[in-house]
Amino acid sequence: MSSSFQKKTTNVFLTLFIGFIVISFMFTGYETMKGQPDTVASVGDQNISFREYQSEFNRQIEFYSQFVLGGQTLSAKQIKDFNIKQNALKSLVNNRLSFVLGERLGVVVASEEIKESIKNQENFQTNGKFDIERYKAILRANQFAPLDYEKMVEREMITSKTSTVLGKFPVSKAFLSDIQSFKNQKRTATIIRLSKQDVASMLEISKAEIDQYLSQEENLERVKSLFNDRKASLDQAEEVEARHILVRSKEGEKEADLKKRIEDIAKKTTAKNFAEMAKKFTEEPGGKDKGGSLGSFGRGRMVPEFEKAAFELPVGKVSAPVKTDFGFHIILVEGKKEKKEAVFEQHQVALASELLRKTKTEQATQLVSQIADEAQAALVKGSKSALASIQKKWKANLETDIEINRYDGSKGQIFLETTQLNKVFSHETTGVDRFETAAYITLVKSEPSKVKDSKPEAEDKSTAIAYSNKMRQEMTTKLGESVNVRVYENRIP
Repeated sequence: MSSSFQKKTTNVFLTLFIGFIVISFMFTGYETMKGQPDTVASVGDQNISFREYQSEFNRQIEFYSQFVLGGQTLSAKQIKDFNIKQNALKSLVNNRLSFVLGERLGVVVASEEIKESIKNQENFQTNGKFDIERYKAILRANQFAPLDYEKMVEREMITSKTSTVLGKFPVSKAFLSDIQSFKNQKRTATIIRLSKQDVASMLEISKAEIDQYLSQEENLERVKSLFNDRKASLDQAEEVEARHILVRSKEGEKEADLKKRIEDIAKKTTAKNFAEMAKKFTEEPGGKDKGGSLGSFGRGRMVPEFEKAAFELPVGKVSAPVKTDFGFHIILVEGKKEKKEAVFEQHQVALASELLRKTKTEQATQLVSQIADEAQAALVKGSKSALASIQKKWKANLETDIEINRYDGSKGQIFLETTQLNKVFSHETTGVDRFETAAYITLVKSEPSKVKDSKPEAEDKSTAIAYSNKMRQEMTTKLGESVNVRVYENRIP
């Protein structure tokens, strides 16, 4: 990982969190789900709200879009492949555990520090100065009470301070040397992971089985009950797909001058050149790279003035300048979806199939074991095409030529537990290992890789940072064993 990438990602994760929670509600077109129970997870007496999950979900999408896909919009498949839903939940839980850890370590944040942090947020400033009315308007638009927002800022600051405290933990040279020796034990690996749930969801169910299942009244009632539970997410809400150009006032600029500036831009803007004009003129954070794209959004996602203009605008038309608390906008509507209520008859077969699959646990176990056998044979033969075929057909996670070391584990997305790493590193030459948990079967083919020479001082510094991070992770993990952690994934579509 390059130093420039590290600097960029550090900036994203440390400085954009609070600002992004505002921007994500106002100007992102990623997933939004309304009418869900408010709490999606809890850590001890700390609840994690659906609003926080939505913000973290959007933040992770923004990160992957910007730093992994070069600014491209993620598809639904990529969102699933990157495990963004699970990663967002895990991040929020770990964040809360770090906060609880900070409280137990006696880390505190003064009220003046909280106020100063909020005042320094660019989203709450006008002409470079904190604007209390703008602050209230943005919180009001996002249905945030000032006290709740300040509590959230306090929590984030305590978490950040806790990381800083642990980052200064003293480590001896001898200890760093021991850690480095573990980091220098490296292997190159190909890893494939099968999700038992994903495989089970693809079990073939015949029409005859479905008809037989639905012919029994009690089964039909089960399917209807499942449909009613999910109806809100099955209904098609009215949505608009749009782009916008945002222009904000400059220091000392009068509103009349700002309006003239946006009108001059509007005169040159057409549906055809809109994306290019947005890249050139929009002042929305992150908007230039996406050509002002907001993706799709439903009602209640934008401030009222913006929403009204977007939903009334015909597809392919560019709006006149629209004024909101954020400045002036020019909007282009690229597509619309009409509101459509889900009908039971259109979903009963899919829902019945889902319920039937849950009764076929033995068949699912046999199938995933069979696929794992095929993957293991492909690893032994070194057949990349066979592995790619398994990945595509069964939604497996596949990583090839990944470096793993004894201390950090894999540098890829597939996490290997300590016991699994010990088994992998028990091989002197090439080895193939198979690990099974309640949720996954993971297969690893590995061979020794050469240790690159490195500058001792630089390695000592990076190793010390890595150790501090690992120590914090292990402390929060241990804390998680003593604190009651609950995740309600069923509340998130």
